[in-house]
Formats: sequence, structure tokens, C-alpha cells
Amino acid sequence: MATPQKNAANIAANKKKIYELKRTVDENRKNILLNRSMLMVNRKMMERNMEAALANRMLAEENTKNIFRNRRAAMHLLPENTDVERNMKNSLLNRAKSRELIAKAEINAKMIDVNRDIMAVNVGMKAVNDKIRGINEEIIAKNSERIAENTEWIDNGFPEKPDVEENAKRIEKNAERIDKALAIAKENAAKWHETRKMLLENRDGIEENTKKIYANRDKILANADKIKANYEKVKGKF
Repeated sequence: MATPQKNAANIAANKKKIYELKRTVDENRKNILLNRSMLMVNRKMMERNMEAALANRMLAEENTKNIFRNRRAAMHLLPENTDVERNMKNSLLNRAKSRELIAKAEINAKMIDVNRDIMAVNVGMKAVNDKIRGINEEIIAKNSERIAENTEWIDNGFPEKPDVEENAKRIEKNAERIDKALAIAKENAAKWHETRKMLLENRDGIEENTKKIYANRDKILANADKIKANYEKVKGKF
């Protein structure tokens, strides 16, 4: 049988659990927001890497164009005094042009695959946006219900009346709700810890990719110097 004294003791126990619950929920909230911030930084870093990698591709393609230009220029120096020499020269030129075009075609095929990968990322981002919108709509709907409930209470008073047994039932329901919330909060804590680990590992991978991209840039620029040197040699022969 419920008594005011038992109810008061159970209310005090619930209040203690609520303090623990609030601390856990607030700590989770802080770390979830920190994870979101780290996620956005990682995304910006990946976007920067993509821009740098695309710049590398354009520089490398310029190198490719200049390599074949030098090759064709060198072939134009070949004699064509006889039909055999002329045929050799023209077949070499055709070989150079066909190799250049097949290289471009193969790169185009790879870029189509990249575009499809980007499309898949965009589809994933749309799904994320839809999920966020759904969460927002859920919050809005719940808040509308709470506002209506508050308005009803303010205008007409609380429907509950002081009663020992009703208080005991409410206290018990509160305890169940608190326990459920604590279980969710602890599960959330495990999830954000796991996410933090993944974010840090992802950051390491992004930074390693950045190093590789700029190492490739150095190789591309070194190749450009060699191509220029060959161009000067060919130019001197005309």
C-alpha cells in the first residue's frame, strides 16, 4: 500500500537517477556535437584533397599532351625521301596519335566511374538530409503537442488531483521512464565513443592521402621540367 512517506522516498530516488541521467545526456550531447564538428572538418579536408587531386590530374594531362607533342615533333624530323621512309614516318605519327587518343579514352572511362562515385555520394548526402529533416519534423510535431498541453494546463489547470495511489503510479512510471532513458543514454555513449575512434582513424587516412597527393604533385612538376627540356632539344633540331 502506498503512503506519502514511501512516495517521497521513491521521488527522492528518482531525482537522484534524473541527476545521473541529465549528466550522461548532457555529456553525450556535447560529444555528439564535437563528433559532428570533427566530421565536418574531415569533410572539408577531403574536399580540399579532391580539389588538389583534380588539379594534379589537369597538370598530368597537360604533361601527357606535351609529351605527345614532343613525340610528334621529333617524328616530323624524320626524312621522307622515299616511299618507305614516308610510310614509316606517317605510320609512326599515326601510332603516336592513336596512343594519345586511347590514353585519353581510358582516362575518360575512369572519370565516368569517378562521376558515378560522386553521384553515389550525393545520393547518400540526400538520404542524410532527409533523415535530418525527419528528425526536425519529429521535434516540431512533439513541440506542437507540448505547447497544446501547456496551454490546456495554463487555461484549465492540471487534470491530476492529489491522491496517494495515483502519485505512486506516476512515481513508478517515472522510474520506468528514467531507467529506459538511462539505457538509451549509455548506448548512445558507447556509439559516440566508437564514432570518435572512427573519425580519428579517418582523419589519419585523410592526412596520409594529402601527403600522397602532394608527393604526386612533385612528380608531375618534375616530369614537366623533363618535358620542357625535351621540347628545347627538339626545337633546336628544326
